[in-house]
Amino acid sequence: MIPGLSGALAVGVLAATLAQGATALRAVAEQVLERVGATGGRAAVVQLERAGGRAAVEAVLVQAEREGGEALVRRTATLLSEAGAPALGVISRAPARAIAALDGLSGETLKRGVAALEREPAILSMSGDLARRAVATEARLPGVGATIVGSLGDDGARIASQLTEAQGVSMARWSKDVASLPAKERGSVLAALEKRPGVVLDYLDRHPGVLVGAAAISAAAVIEITALVSGQEGPVSAAVRGGTKIAEEALSTPLAIIVTLAGVALVALGSLWFLPSVLRRWRRAAPAE
Repeated sequence: MIPGLSGALAVGVLAATLAQGATALRAVAEQVLERVGATGGRAAVVQLERAGGRAAVEAVLVQAEREGGEALVRRTATLLSEAGAPALGVISRAPARAIAALDGLSGETLKRGVAALEREPAILSMSGDLARRAVATEARLPGVGATIVGSLGDDGARIASQLTEAQGVSMARWSKDVASLPAKERGSVLAALEKRPGVVLDYLDRHPGVLVGAAAISAAAVIEITALVSGQEGPVSAAVRGGTKIAEEALSTPLAIIVTLAGVALVALGSLWFLPSVLRRWRRAAPAE
């Protein structure tokens, strides 16, 4: 916003200024620099100057005017005034899309949103609503939020809102696998993730690749996940546990026999080894006839 002005007055002055054409945009660019200095101090101004200064700001405002007219110029000037140099590079890629993705953010949240777009410029290729969710998710889970939303859309954004950072990393790792499932199985896994994300992500971490295996394997994995989330033992776990018990019972008798025979054999070998010396000692100790 223009220093010293606010609300409808600032909007009216900016509109009147824009009516004067290129000279007006230059003046708005100067006002942006002044506002950055007023809010961020000398360091913020230096950073903006290193990014191109007034000329760079004016160029972005020209882009904004071409894409969205006066309204977009106004929003761009306000955002640049608040976020400074980092926003300059982000907005210059696609002013209309960037402003839409950052819509409604301010203060520290805006700065985190700008940083999210710096890290993940692919967000700008998403639709407006989804881009906003991707920015919010990436700001909350840096480095992985955009991946989750890019793979799973609105479902991913909703699930990610309840994840810890560690869970977010895990979710990003498996989000493409979940997205590749047939619609029914994908819906089941997403519902399970929304209900108990920790349980599902722990299962996927312990069974990597299970969702992209053969159709029968992935289907069994989905059934297992659904059971685990419901607090029950899954059919696969039950089958494995049952098979292990049977194997243990089947092997118990042979193993006991083998161990016993091995013990007898060791005793016999020991006896054969020591028997001659024992006999010799017995003969020497025996009284002569």
